[in-house]
Amino acid sequence: MDVFYPLKTNGSRHNNLELRYSLRSIEKNLSGFDRVFISTQYLPEWLTNVEHIQMRDDPMRVPDWNIKNKVYNAGTEDFLFLNDDHFILEPYNANTFPNYYHSTLDIYCRKRGKDGYGLRARNTLKWLQAHELKLLNFDIHYPIVYNLTKFREVMDLVPWDNKNGFIVKSLYGNYWRLPGTYTHDNKVNSLPGKLPVFSTYPHMKQSIFSYLEQKFPEKSRFEL
Repeated sequence: MDVFYPLKTNGSRHNNLELRYSLRSIEKNLSGFDRVFISTQYLPEWLTNVEHIQMRDDPMRVPDWNIKNKVYNAGTEDFLFLNDDHFILEPYNANTFPNYYHSTLDIYCRKRGKDGYGLRARNTLKWLQAHELKLLNFDIHYPIVYNLTKFREVMDLVPWDNKNGFIVKSLYGNYWRLPGTYTHDNKVNSLPGKLPVFSTYPHMKQSIFSYLEQKFPEKSRFEL
């Protein structure tokens, strides 16, 4: 089992500090993984001991398409997918990482507005309903295990020429009928408390950076 991160072409607003602490968190709390793959155009200068898949974002495409494209071209078959702002706070094994979901897409879409992401969620809901699949909302801020062959199969079935796109985790999880583990979506802009995994917002507060530095003060093997 490997680990895979997609990074935006231009990195984060915080000079990729999120990735630094995410890598420290997996080194401390994630067992059972081998290599780390990072898909982006240019790696941050401080990174080392990772496999670089050189890809750039298409600015004419929705964010979910760019993520899908990077995963589609991952250089490994089985991997735990993380975003750079996923921080693991309790021990997990990459090979047995749960398939976390929260509620269902039909409930989510009734609450979500008709912004770009809301439209992509609705497209995903309609596609799943048309194929008589479950509607679990796997698109929450947790890592997820992907198999590359299975990922490509479902993504090839979806009409990505749709101008609004789709959301990826829920397509994969419901098409392959993953056994879901219910949880809350732990995307917070405050200190995480006792959460096992948390994610934050693009404009991270200094208090969160201070918390992460206190939690993970030592460099990982992925830092120069």
